[in-house]
Amino acid sequence: MARAKEQTLSPWLQGPASDLLLGCGLLYAGIFAYLSLISADAMLSGSTWLAAAVILLTGVPHYGATLLRVIEHPQARARYRRWTIWSGLIVWGIFALGLYQQYVGSLLLTTYLCWSPWHYTLQNYGIALMFLRRRGIETDQRARRLLYASFILSFALTMIVLHGQAAGGIYVPIS
Repeated sequence: MARAKEQTLSPWLQGPASDLLLGCGLLYAGIFAYLSLISADAMLSGSTWLAAAVILLTGVPHYGATLLRVIEHPQARARYRRWTIWSGLIVWGIFALGLYQQYVGSLLLTTYLCWSPWHYTLQNYGIALMFLRRRGIETDQRARRLLYASFILSFALTMIVLHGQAAGGIYVPIS
């Protein structure tokens, strides 16, 4: 990695505190550490509402911001109008069906639990490259591939943990 010729951008998007706490996930990591200290058994058994609340409080604004970014400009809105409307209606339809069909609900939950870490993995890879670029650090193709591989391995570990646990829980396993 070499220094870029000229640094024109601030290394921070909003500032160090908000970028690290919100953008880089330190606040989320702190909440997770706190919940882990309470007790893993308490988190997994009686406090499922707490997990749902954390997902709603952190995930929904994130997905809304992602959607806003996709359709922020009038040209993008016109281009993706059908896609966003129909995909939204289809997801809501599957969600409504999942409320009455256990296997559909389980499949929807499993898809979310698999897709969400993949989405965050790729997003964090992009954020890492952005922060390097904003600091004036150029990355060659080999460095980007190694960084990408580290994020993919992190995702793989998440999938092993999610799918390596014993069957059971609060939703219907597909198998």
